[in-house]
Amino acid sequence: MVRIWERHCTENRKSSMLPPVYPMILYHGGRPWPYPLNFQSLFSVQDQTVLRHLPEFSPVLHDVARCDDQEITGETAARTLLLVLKYIFRPDLAERLPDLLVQAQTLLTDENGREIMFTLLYYLTEGTGRWMKQHLRQPLIG
Repeated sequence: MVRIWERHCTENRKSSMLPPVYPMILYHGGRPWPYPLNFQSLFSVQDQTVLRHLPEFSPVLHDVARCDDQEITGETAARTLLLVLKYIFRPDLAERLPDLLVQAQTLLTDENGREIMFTLLYYLTEGTGRWMKQHLRQPLIG
């Protein structure tokens, strides 16, 4: 948030106001989110009066792994990426991957979509350490 405000101040030197920043966590871990959402609870303070001088907010948590598939909506790219994030650590990803890739085929029609698909496939094979290229061959070829 501070970096956003710093950049705003650099780009808008005459402005005396800061834009609001919507703090959000997009989480897709194998376990439920384990940390408190209250920012002040992350500080270790001996004197509780110090807390009134510390920022206080609670980010919105979107725990994709615990969402119903029907709750994950939006454009093809966003929906596909969020569904892959949802299933990436689950054993049933292999079953769901063919449908996800069929859904994502429309992304291949333009350069931006191809970059998204490349990033998605790269994440599946390199980013997680769980999937190898040969695992994707069957879902991609059919």
